[in-house]
Amino acid sequence: MPDIAIVAASQALGVVAVLSLVLALIYIVKAVGHVKPDVSIWLDAPFLNPFSHILVTRNLTEAGLKYRRRLLVAVATFFVAWSMMAGLETI
Repeated sequence: MPDIAIVAASQALGVVAVLSLVLALIYIVKAVGHVKPDVSIWLDAPFLNPFSHILVTRNLTEAGLKYRRRLLVAVATFFVAWSMMAGLETI
């Protein structure tokens, strides 16, 4: 039977993973919303996908770059929490 501390830590990491995934989705939309004015949201996007604008630095304003950095932190937090949660389940 798993220890109560391991179960509690696993549940807390699950909450952190879900929250970081939600923040990542919010930052994706906010980063795409800060595309430079002279860039077409559809025609200038890689793969004709507006969400691909976050891949091209020259298409984003300073605020868009800020949201892309926050997006990378949220994605890294998701993967760290997910891997730690998987490690706790093996104990």
